[in-house]
Amino acid sequence: MLEGVEKDELEEILVIDIGGGSTEFIVGDKNGVNFCKSENIGALRLTEKFLKHEIVSDEELKQTISFIEDTIEDTINNIKSKNIKKISWDRWHSDICISNEPTIRSLFYGKGA
Repeated sequence: MLEGVEKDELEEILVIDIGGGSTEFIVGDKNGVNFCKSENIGALRLTEKFLKHEIVSDEELKQTISFIEDTIEDTINNIKSKNIKKISWDRWHSDICISNEPTIRSLFYGKGA
């Protein structure tokens, strides 16, 4: 998973791999993996559990977000304690590659980050 990390990078990088059944949070650097946690918040699992209509209702979205936040709270707190300088979505299974956009920063550091 950390194959996308440049060999000369010194900072820790967070890789998020969103699968169908689970999402993996992996923190590592050029020396290897320092933290790895799998959470049961994959795209298909969440869709089957919460999204019952073709057009997602506000209530379905709120329930989904609340479930995700509750499920990954401990993982996010652990990740916040790391010295992460870069965030990478698994580019082999997603259209999103390395990112440091405000939405991602907000997830880990709060709004306005």
